[in-house]
Amino acid sequence: MQNNIKLCAITGGIGSGKSTATEILKGAGYNTISCDEIVRSMYEKRAVLRAIKKVFPTAVSGKIRLKVDKIDIARTVFCDHDKYLALAELITKPAMEIALKKAKKLKGITFIEVPLLYEFNYEHKFDAVLVITRPLQDRIDCVLSRPNMNKEQFDLRASCQIDYDNFCFDHAVKNSTVIVNDGTINALKEKVLAFAKGL
Repeated sequence: MQNNIKLCAITGGIGSGKSTATEILKGAGYNTISCDEIVRSMYEKRAVLRAIKKVFPTAVSGKIRLKVDKIDIARTVFCDHDKYLALAELITKPAMEIALKKAKKLKGITFIEVPLLYEFNYEHKFDAVLVITRPLQDRIDCVLSRPNMNKEQFDLRASCQIDYDNFCFDHAVKNSTVIVNDGTINALKEKVLAFAKGL
């Protein structure tokens, strides 16, 4: 790859290991930004919760101290495409904008973990893309180990993502690299750091 690469996205299907890859890079001293972390912080803001309540009235409770039920939102958006797009306008797109603004303040290569990169056509905002893929059953096992997750929740989330097993990444962005996460964390670490050093 070329030395002028400054912004690299990290993406992959649910349970693929993209968050682990991001943490590996962070631990190695690279600039990293997580859209998931930005989203979590957004859900703590009263103005955001009030906006969500207008679209998902049953998902936000309380009057003074607002509390959001993300499972309630998930049940709705993964079955209602219009609500899915509405949530994207409230959360997904603003989170991406925040991530890109943060990246502009950093020097050197910055890696941004973007769960819905191709789904919202964000790939062209990056100089390179690292795609983490993983065998389906390993992805399922990973997700089922998380709190409040089951096979139905996995299927709903996966249905809103691209088919990572058959998607042609080279046609999506010029500098795309696929890493298969099919071994230990140390094996993934070796692959990810080798990729970063090659940028």
